[in-house]
Amino acid sequence: MYQLAHRGYSDCFPENTIIAFRYALEKDYDGIETDIQQTKDGKLVLLHDYKINRTSNGKGYLKDYNYSDLRQYDFHGKFKIKATIPTLEELLMLVKESGKIANLEIKENVLNLTVEKTVEMVKTFDVLEQIYFSSTSLEQMLLIKKLLPDSYCALISDYDYPWYKQMIVKYHLNGIHARYTDLTRDEIRYFKEHNIMVGAWTIKNQKDFDYFKEQDIMFIFTNRYFK
Repeated sequence: MYQLAHRGYSDCFPENTIIAFRYALEKDYDGIETDIQQTKDGKLVLLHDYKINRTSNGKGYLKDYNYSDLRQYDFHGKFKIKATIPTLEELLMLVKESGKIANLEIKENVLNLTVEKTVEMVKTFDVLEQIYFSSTSLEQMLLIKKLLPDSYCALISDYDYPWYKQMIVKYHLNGIHARYTDLTRDEIRYFKEHNIMVGAWTIKNQKDFDYFKEQDIMFIFTNRYFK
């Protein structure tokens, strides 16, 4: 079972920042999870929310900013640590150096060509074997499967869990990344019978970690490391 740092080591450092990624990759985590979006001028950057309000001292939608304008803001979140918004290039360099893995979630409502640019950058850095893709968007995962037939592509189930469960089987995707409360023993058994990998988000305590370790799923996503 892979334990992935959710938005980097986000319990101790500002989420989706280089310091959070670097710390997770240097420690015991198997890899990291992060979120890809595209700026107005076509730069691939890492941020969970569509707006920069919560995690920075700026306001507004990320897609309305050029990359150089975003660099003026401090993406410190709740921490007193200065941090700029990272690019996908910066992350892939860290991943390649570490030899560990990364789950790249491509946000659903992103600018055109975000998927294609992400795939090309992953290929350029020669880290395909270290990268796993996911999204709440079925369309995006089918596009990645078309561009990279051998890649791992998972749907992230949000509010309509039964629909995601059905689509994953129908379109022969590799995995489901589900809210941990949806993953009962029966659900996990169902996915294993259909050769679908399972990821659970977001694990917050040792009891849940131990449960999923016992169930032998593929991924857990955590804000802090569990032994």
